[in-house]
Amino acid sequence: MRAGNGRRAGWAMGVRLWSGICGVLLLSWLSLGYAGTFLTPDQAFHFEARLSGRHQLQLHWDVAQGYHLYRDRIKFSVTPSNVLLGHYTLPAGVELNDPVFGKTRVLEGKNTLTVPFTVQGTAPAFIELKSSYQGCANAGVCYPEQVKTITLALTRQAVPPQRRRLSCPRRGGRLSRLR
Repeated sequence: MRAGNGRRAGWAMGVRLWSGICGVLLLSWLSLGYAGTFLTPDQAFHFEARLSGRHQLQLHWDVAQGYHLYRDRIKFSVTPSNVLLGHYTLPAGVELNDPVFGKTRVLEGKNTLTVPFTVQGTAPAFIELKSSYQGCANAGVCYPEQVKTITLALTRQAVPPQRRRLSCPRRGGRLSRLR
């Protein structure tokens, strides 16, 4: 073996090493610039809840374009314990072949869910709705589980009257003459 071949091999190895280091630095620099473009969880998965009609909650998730919520990770509950949620069905969503979870259903875009509820006994002035959900950016960044608590004031429209009141007779009516 000639001495020149050893130098060439060393030089080639040095070039490859430098290329690898530069490649890693370039990818790191690019990923830092790209990471700044991801939305916050509240921006990516905007959640709202409100009373809707008699005995109904309306839950709404507005999932930003390029993001998705895992349908099976959406959970919610209400307090106090005398407010009971009725039967509901989450929006169907779309099927996604997720690299971690396999085939799963996700929610994208605007999603609204109506949940009936009943009140046992005395109606509370307020209820607390606690919702947890998890989602990811389609680019591969997943967010930890988000937990939101929303306090809703119950109104006469939302809670049925406990008893019907009898109204007083008008003055001058037949019943007013009975004394």
